[in-house]
Amino acid sequence: SEERIVSFTDVGVEGYLKLTRAIAFLLDACRRQEASTPILNIYLQHKRFAPSLVGLRIEVVALPKLDEELTCEVAYHRTNKIYVYRQMLLRNAAGEVCLVAQDTCSLINPVLGKMVKIENVGFKFPEETLEKLEELPLTIAIPKKLKPRIAQASTIGLSKIDIDAQLSVQGYLALAEDVLPDEFTYNRVRLEVLSPIPYSISIVPLVREFDGKVVVELADARRATYAAVEFSTRA
Repeated sequence: SEERIVSFTDVGVEGYLKLTRAIAFLLDACRRQEASTPILNIYLQHKRFAPSLVGLRIEVVALPKLDEELTCEVAYHRTNKIYVYRQMLLRNAAGEVCLVAQDTCSLINPVLGKMVKIENVGFKFPEETLEKLEELPLTIAIPKKLKPRIAQASTIGLSKIDIDAQLSVQGYLALAEDVLPDEFTYNRVRLEVLSPIPYSISIVPLVREFDGKVVVELADARRATYAAVEFSTRA
């Protein structure tokens, strides 16, 4: 586990921790744990064979406020020969869960078609958090017959990319959050990556609102979809 304190630059205008900053906290904890764990060092030593992110699910229980003390916890699970699931959570000073996230990585390198050699490192994850994430299908349903609202295009700059010169996880979420309808509230987010978004490409968000949820397709100028982000409310 790793401790963090919510600073002024981490919160939005409402005074609550930004979702993108919450994910940044968790991913920073992941990187440090991976760097200090021999089995997980494959991420750093053989980056071109690293697992490829294909999905992310987030459940917000209650976003922390300014100056709150948080603890980041991470665990890794391999359930089959294709995917590794990384589960993360934020707890407040009282030990209560604020946010739960799970990302899914494919062990098959999309470029080389080779398998990544990684083992189950055996971290124990609290059972109480597992039930907060439903087993949702990885593919996000997009009603193509519903005409989307076309938002302003955005070019992927250096500040939004990761070490692989591709859009970071926070970058996907920020692009989608920026085009949400006014007054729309949510506590569940799902991200599906069809193809990593590279540096310098122009992305056009396609926004569809239906059945109490909003789906944002991140596409290029030719309307080829790179990723989709679904925002909804869990009752």
